[in-house]
Formats: sequence, structure tokens, C-alpha cells
Amino acid sequence: MLEVVKRVYNNYAVFSGRESRKDFWFFQLFLALVFGTTVLLNMTLFSVGLVGASGVILSAILAGINAIVALFTLATIIPAVAQHSRRFHDSNLSAWWLFLALVPGVGVAVVYAMALIPSTQGSSKFEFEGGNHPTLESGQQQFATNAPGADLW
Repeated sequence: MLEVVKRVYNNYAVFSGRESRKDFWFFQLFLALVFGTTVLLNMTLFSVGLVGASGVILSAILAGINAIVALFTLATIIPAVAQHSRRFHDSNLSAWWLFLALVPGVGVAVVYAMALIPSTQGSSKFEFEGGNHPTLESGQQQFATNAPGADLW
């Protein structure tokens, strides 16, 4: 899983190419673990503060944790959108479908449901949308976590 996380952050602004379902969901699991851990830590420190420990110290710790989480969130927005874009390309969908996430109530759920669509065998119609075509300059490589083909979980 750490290899997938490193690959996503190293290719933070690559919106073309493909991303397998397996790699996509491993990164989503990483994000869920990070945010879940911070929520549990916040709840624990808040409840300890209610019991009677020094409120000033705990407030400072909570503020520090929340500042770190905010910075992590800002650093993760572009890599996550790029990964969603590659996942959509792998299932032969345009990355423009990501704007569905802006629909209140159901948009994010629809985008995650669309991420479950299996990979397209062979070349994808939108694989190079907004990015490089297979004729790249020397030394450059098209980013793809898995070659087009079987999408195994």
C-alpha cells in the first residue's frame, strides 16, 4: 500500500494515463485511515479535556493536530483528483465526469460508484485526455500504474 501512496504523490499532477481499481482503492483506504485516526485522536483529546486536565494545553494540542490535518488535506487534493482522473480514463470515461462530485447530496457517492467500473481492455478512448500522446519525447514515460489489460483486485 505504501508503494501506491508514494506513486500517487510522486505523480501528483499527472492527469493522463490509467489507474487500476486496486491502486485507486488502496490510496482511498490510506486516506480513510489517516482521517479516521485524526478524528479518533481529536475525540480522545476532547473527552480528556472535558474530564478536567489542563484545557489550555489540550486546546493547543488539538489546534496543532487540526493544522497538520488541514495542511495534509491541502497537499492531497490535487493528487487525489489526478488519481480519480486516471481511474476514470482506465474505465473509458472522461475525467470531466468528476464534476458530478459538486452535485450536493449524491455527487460524491456517484463518483465513487463510477470508480468501481472495471478497466477497459486494450486502449482507452480517454487515456491521453489532457496529457501526452504515446509519441513522447525521449526520456519521458506515460504514467500508468498497470498496463492496459486485466483489472485484477
